[in-house]
Amino acid sequence: MQKIWLILIGLTVFSGCSMEVPSFLGREGSGDSTFSLGGPEPLPEPVAVSIASATVEPALHGVIVRVEGVAPTQGYYGASLVEYRDGEPGPNGLVEMAFVALPPDVTQQPGPAQTRELRAARFYTNAELESIRGVSIQGAGVSRTLSLR
Repeated sequence: MQKIWLILIGLTVFSGCSMEVPSFLGREGSGDSTFSLGGPEPLPEPVAVSIASATVEPALHGVIVRVEGVAPTQGYYGASLVEYRDGEPGPNGLVEMAFVALPPDVTQQPGPAQTRELRAARFYTNAELESIRGVSIQGAGVSRTLSLR
C-alpha cells in the first residue's frame, strides 16, 4: 500500500516537469505554422472555353444538356455552364448560358488536346421544359443552339 502512495506522489511531482516527447509519439513538426483568419483566397474569374460538342440527352423526368470543350492550355478546372438571367428563358424561349472554366494560377504549356478536355452538364426537369424551348450556349468564339423538345 505504501508503494502505491509513493508511486502516485512521484507521478504527481513529475507530471509538472516538462520533458521532450519522442517524435514517434506524434509530436512532429517544426511549430512554425502560420494561420490566417481572413478566409480562403478568392477563386479566379471564369474564362470562356471553346465548345467541341454540345448534346441533349433524354433522362428520367427531363433532359441533360452536355457540353464538351478544349481549354487553351493545361491546368483549367471547374468547368460549368453559367446561366444568364438566373436561368429564365428569353422572349424567344431560349435559356442563354456560357461554357466557362477556372484558369490555372500559373500559365502552363498547351499540351495534348486529350489532357485539356473539359465537360459540363445541366439537368432540366420536365416541369422546367414546359417554359423552355431550347438553350443557347456561348463558348470562346463559338455559339451553339440546341432544341430541348
